[in-house]
Amino acid sequence: MTSRVYAAPGHGGAGSGPSEYSIIGGLASDDVAAIKVFLGSGAVLDAGLHDNAYLARIARSDYPIRIVAYDQDGRVIGLETVENDGMSSPAPAEARKSVHEIARVNADGGGELVIRAGVAAGGYRCYEIRVSFGGQEGGCTPWPPQGEPLQLLSLQRSDKDLFLTGPVADAVDSVRVTFNGKAVTSKTIEGFVAYPFPADKAATAPITVVIRALDGRGHEIAKRGLETNH
Repeated sequence: MTSRVYAAPGHGGAGSGPSEYSIIGGLASDDVAAIKVFLGSGAVLDAGLHDNAYLARIARSDYPIRIVAYDQDGRVIGLETVENDGMSSPAPAEARKSVHEIARVNADGGGELVIRAGVAAGGYRCYEIRVSFGGQEGGCTPWPPQGEPLQLLSLQRSDKDLFLTGPVADAVDSVRVTFNGKAVTSKTIEGFVAYPFPADKAATAPITVVIRALDGRGHEIAKRGLETNH
């Protein structure tokens, strides 16, 4: 299983404080047909799997957990153990207490994207990404992000609006976003992307986006495609 698990607080929590639930999610390879989460309580949850991405809502009291991937024949082809949910990670106090608002972006239709993040300390950084009329994600996670520079980006709906957001690798200075024949360059904000799509494009379903990561000299260092069907 090719994945990156990250923890995020449930509704009512923040990336720097306590919350009853967390959201775990990540990426899975094409041969993964199903993912189950084995909880510390002994219960088993089916993680939602769609377009090579999985998501599950976990009570903090159920950690540690084990994420198991199965192929179409029901055979185990990958597993990952998660001892805690990020909010109970060994992130130092400096990482937790330094969380503050670094970006607030408004879209044409009234939707709002807010990113709060602290300084990186002890190999961790705490952050929260919140979309009005939508969801939120974040936690205290290892920093800087490892693996593909754009793998943690996602398209987030806010009623009629659509945002491209998420943390990126330190080497990414800006992203080139191409959709429906139009290309726009958006500078990263302290390690995060916060791009609102124009209202007429956000209303289009589905929308296919190609994202190119650019370094400080404008050189392409990574490329990824995303699509939303709603």
